[in-house]
Amino acid sequence: MSDPEKLVECDECGRSVAKIWRNYNGHKYCSTCYAREFKRLPCPRCGKFVRLPRHIPDAVCSKCELDKPCIRCGRSNYSIGRVTQYGPVCNACSVYFREKHPCDNCGTMSPCLARPTADNGQKRLCPKCVRSSHGRCGACGRHRRLQHTEDGRLLCRKCAEIGEVRCVQCGVSMSAGYGVRCEQCYWTDLLEKRIAINAAAFFSPAMAQHFDRFGKWLASRSGAHKAAITINRYLPFFVEMEAVWKETTSYEALLQHFGAKTLRRFCVPMLWLSEALGIELDARLREDSSERKRIEALSASIPVGTPAAEAIGIYRETLSAKMAAGKTSLQSIRLAMKPAVSLLLAADGAGRTLPNQSSVDLYLSQAPGQIAAITGFINFLNQRYGCWLSLQCISKKLGVMRRRRLEEQLVAMIRSAQSDEFQTNEWIAVALEYFHEVPRHVGCAVEVAAGAKCHEKGLEIRIGNQNYWIAIPESRRITSHQN
Repeated sequence: MSDPEKLVECDECGRSVAKIWRNYNGHKYCSTCYAREFKRLPCPRCGKFVRLPRHIPDAVCSKCELDKPCIRCGRSNYSIGRVTQYGPVCNACSVYFREKHPCDNCGTMSPCLARPTADNGQKRLCPKCVRSSHGRCGACGRHRRLQHTEDGRLLCRKCAEIGEVRCVQCGVSMSAGYGVRCEQCYWTDLLEKRIAINAAAFFSPAMAQHFDRFGKWLASRSGAHKAAITINRYLPFFVEMEAVWKETTSYEALLQHFGAKTLRRFCVPMLWLSEALGIELDARLREDSSERKRIEALSASIPVGTPAAEAIGIYRETLSAKMAAGKTSLQSIRLAMKPAVSLLLAADGAGRTLPNQSSVDLYLSQAPGQIAAITGFINFLNQRYGCWLSLQCISKKLGVMRRRRLEEQLVAMIRSAQSDEFQTNEWIAVALEYFHEVPRHVGCAVEVAAGAKCHEKGLEIRIGNQNYWIAIPESRRITSHQN
């Protein structure tokens, strides 16, 4: 007879049986209910005849039921790690659906308990407790289980028990934890292996030889370790160079094909080309290439086929003609085009209309420092398109706004005159600019002790051959006079 304690109740008929014949969607069936409820039918998905529940028309076989993406990470074509009540999960995600148990060491509940071999598997420990005895070996540097030695160091088992051995390749003495080869031999062999593998990417033996020479040069320059790690990132540069020219070429051709930005990424191969093959790197050509890229980006920022695009194109041609005549440079062209493009986009982001006076005034009120840079483009619009734009009106407005800002600064400094935040040098610079229109950079360079003569209510400052008098806030006059 069966043990009553081991009997299981059937969820279909309610009988207590010794064995459950089928557990379907969490519902248990005995052998009798299973034979009655599950009939041999073709699977709707794969067509194979299997036992399916007769009251569920869309039921599929167990194989098709599990042929789903992982419910946690969504990956397909994986090995099923666990079948949960929500669906199948992969091996990597199955750990998140395990039942948690307490760690025998710290008591933390964890689904990932392990039996380390250090205590013969007597304890089940959480990952944190398992790793507590691991660390970086003081001799070989490997991350392993550590043990204390007589001299107080923490070493791995090989370094503690064996000590030092000889490298089988170079014969140098090394820690036993390294294995049979020292670090230098390992990275040197790895570098040679990667160079040999990458050499198969070339059709030309000459280019393969160039890449081999580059790898050896890189090892001598930065060491075998760094060379082995970084050698693969330089392969696309040599492959592209072979595809375009079949051999190495001049710096100007490389700059024209790759661009300055890409050549900056491959600065190490470019240095090798300069040292080993004598290819001269021209900084002027590189800067000109960068400027052309920036100018192209400025022109491309305006929608193509619009009046604004036509205007900036003609303006660029005008500036290019001046450069051909030796009257300007690429950098000046870029500096002239940048505010011109900003003005066109501020006037109409779609580029359908050219700027009018109100859009010019609005732009310069937000960027008053661009008034000198935008003058050439304003004159171009007036001559080419008859826009009749003026900068005199906005210049007066900017002057008023400038004086208003200086007044606000002076008032704020007067209010803070009694606090420690008051700076006498800053007051002198702002006051000279407001009262005497002395440029700010000149006023900031004035030293109170050296160039200022104190009076009862202010300071007399001499700049060059000219004397200027400025007032000092009343609460600071005694201090200034004492200074």
